[in-house]
Amino acid sequence: MAFSIWYSVPYWAILALYMVLTIIEWCNGGDKRILQFIRIISTVAFLAFFGLRAYVGYDCHVYYALYGELVPLFQEGYTANWSNPWYEPGFICYASVVKWISGDYSVFVFISATIDIIILNSFFKRYSTNYAFGFLVLLTMHPVMEIELMRNVKSLMLFLLAVPYIAQRRFWPFALLMALAFTFHTSTIFLFPLFFFVHKPMPKKVFIILFILCNALYLSQIDFLKPAIQAAANLLGGKYAPMTELYLESDLYGANRGISIGYIERFVTSLLIIAYYNKLLTQKQSNVIFINMFGIFLVVVLVFNGISIIAERVGLLFLVSYWILWPALFCCFQRMSNRILFFGCICLYASLRITSITSNAIYKYENIVFQHDSQLERELVKERYAGDIVGN
Repeated sequence: MAFSIWYSVPYWAILALYMVLTIIEWCNGGDKRILQFIRIISTVAFLAFFGLRAYVGYDCHVYYALYGELVPLFQEGYTANWSNPWYEPGFICYASVVKWISGDYSVFVFISATIDIIILNSFFKRYSTNYAFGFLVLLTMHPVMEIELMRNVKSLMLFLLAVPYIAQRRFWPFALLMALAFTFHTSTIFLFPLFFFVHKPMPKKVFIILFILCNALYLSQIDFLKPAIQAAANLLGGKYAPMTELYLESDLYGANRGISIGYIERFVTSLLIIAYYNKLLTQKQSNVIFINMFGIFLVVVLVFNGISIIAERVGLLFLVSYWILWPALFCCFQRMSNRILFFGCICLYASLRITSITSNAIYKYENIVFQHDSQLERELVKERYAGDIVGN
């Protein structure tokens, strides 16, 4: 069947694990042995779930086909890889190096997940006030990122490696990492300008004004950007004009979203950041970077709501701010009852969000350690149900 709540059960399981680990770390954060145990379990669980996954999701079949066609590094005909116009050169080079190690697609997935977890481990150790909570928020806001967005993820991981250089004001290491990230996915270009301003605290009044204006534009549902974007595309000509018109007129990619659970969550998160703005800035110096990223996220998802393909794909980059800010906000509450309420709301929201995304046949989770369907069988499932699922 196309839809079933049982498809979400494996995702609930790993979500529940991170919830438990978050509580354990919260109660025993001062014990270094327990903290080390939490880090080990968090990384192993992530790697086992995502690194050993079978043919789950929409894009795995596209990447499976690409990996099968690539010529491994150092082998005859390797230069033919560069003739593929649909994939960035960095990703092509990376995939061909892995294929030189092994032609098995499952090995490619496992190595990719291993690289990601190494970088995430370093990132959360450096910036998060609660290590396991960071993973919980990652799964909440990006439940299928590791499954679907193999190119985006690699470019995002390179950005995470570049974040320390923003605070250190070291432009060239930052620029080199971002240039490499761009070769994996061109959307990284939107993260490059962050070096020049996100290290400075935005005045609280400016954040409040930004919050009010963005929400006013969102609630007004005025599509003032569509004509400007269409005009720019017409000037560029070529494939851009018809492609832009297709996206803007699409019910899927061009529709206004209105009031939703996601909007309410962003509204409440913004109010909490405003309420604890100064405390967040003094709690951890690096929080300024993620507060500013959240401000950009608000602009992208609220102002560009009528062009959802921009709101979703560019907004995805700035959702990283949540990974740090939600655990940081949790620590701002003095009363235990407020912490419990906040954490409970996040757990409820996480469960609803993951269920809404994964409760369909395409996200039926299977692990290569156990019996699972072949790639062809899962591709047939995708062809059978994708229309109904996307339409829904």
